[in-house]
Amino acid sequence: MRTHWNRQSPPQLPKPLVLSREQVLSKPDFREAKHTSKERFSWGRTALGALSLVGVSSGILAGSVSEAVNVDLPAQTSDSGVDLNHQKECSLVLVDYFESSNSDDPVPHGDKVQGTAELLGVTREISRVQVEGSFDTALHGLRQDMLRSLDAEGLSPDDRLGALKSFAEDGAVSFVRAKSHHLDNLRGWSRSAVNFSLAYDKAKLVEDIFEELQPAWSGREKDEERVERARLRLEAVSSALGQSLEELLSESSDVHGPARQRLQQSLIDLVSSSIDQSPELAEARSDWKRAVADFEASHNSVVIAAGNSAHVAKNLKRDNGGHALALPDDFETSLLEIDEVTSVGAVEHRIASNYDGNIEIPAVYGSKAQGVDIYAFGGFTSADGRDAEGTSFAAPRVSTTMTAVHCTHPEMTSLQVQDYIINEFGRGMEPVSQVGETVLDLQSAEAFVRLTSPDSVGP
Repeated sequence: MRTHWNRQSPPQLPKPLVLSREQVLSKPDFREAKHTSKERFSWGRTALGALSLVGVSSGILAGSVSEAVNVDLPAQTSDSGVDLNHQKECSLVLVDYFESSNSDDPVPHGDKVQGTAELLGVTREISRVQVEGSFDTALHGLRQDMLRSLDAEGLSPDDRLGALKSFAEDGAVSFVRAKSHHLDNLRGWSRSAVNFSLAYDKAKLVEDIFEELQPAWSGREKDEERVERARLRLEAVSSALGQSLEELLSESSDVHGPARQRLQQSLIDLVSSSIDQSPELAEARSDWKRAVADFEASHNSVVIAAGNSAHVAKNLKRDNGGHALALPDDFETSLLEIDEVTSVGAVEHRIASNYDGNIEIPAVYGSKAQGVDIYAFGGFTSADGRDAEGTSFAAPRVSTTMTAVHCTHPEMTSLQVQDYIINEFGRGMEPVSQVGETVLDLQSAEAFVRLTSPDSVGP
C-alpha cells in the first residue's frame, strides 16, 4: 500500500479503448485461448444480469461464456538458465517454480501463473525465473533442520526452543533475501513488471510447525509411524514451551481444547517475536526495499500476491474447540509487503440468497493482509481441466496489465502505473463494494493488453 497521487487530477493520458464482448471474442488470438467461465463473471456492470450461471465443484458460480481453457504455453519464454542481465524492455517476468514434484498435480505452479497472464492476451515476451528447487529448497532445508533438533535425543528444552526460534527467523530471512537476489539479477531491465506469486508470512510459519505436531492427536493420520513421530515432537515442543503433554493428548475436550489453545498461542507469540525482533530480518527487508527501489527506478513495477493464509487461524481454532487466539495485526501479511510494491488480493464469486444472481467478494481463502492495493479474480483452469484458485492467479492479471501500461507510457513511474490501472481499469466489487476495495475489471484490462501487444490484431 502506498500513498497515491491526487486522483482528482491524474495525468492526461489516452483513454484505453474498451471493446464490446463481441469485438473481443471475434479477435482471432482470443479464440485460441479463452477465459474460464469463472473468469468471465463480468463484462461490465450492465451485463451482470445477462450472464447465464453454471456451477463448479468449489461452489463458486460465474457467467458462462466459454468452454474450458486450453492454454498452450508459447515458445517465447526464457527460463532461469538464460542471462537475465542484458537489456530487456516491455517484458513480464515471473519469479516462480516451474518444476512440479506433486504427482497429483503435474502442472507446475509457475505454468499456471503464466497461463493466467496469457488469458489477458499478452503476446510480449514472458521471462520465467525459477526459484530454488520445486518450491524453495532453503525453506525446506531449514524446516528439516528444525525437525532434526526436535527428534534428537538429549537436547535441553532451551535448545529445542532455540531450534523453533531459528526456524521462524531464518525461514523469514531466507525467503526475503532470495527475492532481493532475483530482483538484483534483473538490473538493466526497463518498462517491465516482475510478478512474485509466492507468499510467506507469520501464519505460514506457524502452520509449518503446527502441522508437524497435529498428527499426534488428530486421529486422521493412519500411518502409525508418523503418529508416533508427531507425538515425540509434541513432547519436545510442549516441554520447550512449558505445556502439559498429558493435557494436550487428553480425550476430554474440556481439557485438551484449552491446552491446545495455549500451545497454539505460544507458537504464534514465538514466531511473531522471532520475526519482529530479528536484526537479520530487519536488514533483509531493508535490502528488499533497496532492491525494489533500484528495479523500479528504471520505470518498472514489482507485483506481489497478498497470500492465501486465511485458513490458518480458522484451522487452529477448529482444532482447539473454538477458543480465541490473539493474533498480531500482520499475522497474514506477506513478508514482501512494503509501500513500494503493488500488493494484489483475490476476489471470488458466490451465490447470495438475498441477491438475484451471484456476488463478488474478497476470496475467503485470501489473507487478511495489510497493504492490499487492488483485487483481481483468483481462479484458473488448466488445460487438463483442473481448477485452481489463489492470489497467485490474481497477481499476474495485474502485473500483465501494468506491463502493458509501462510499455505504452514509458515515462510513468511504478506508482503512476498502479494508479493508472486503478483509475482506468478498476471498479468496485459487484454488487456491493466497500471503501478501498478496487477490483481489476477483466474486460477493460484485457482489451487494453490485446491492443497494446505487438502482434495484436485489430477488431
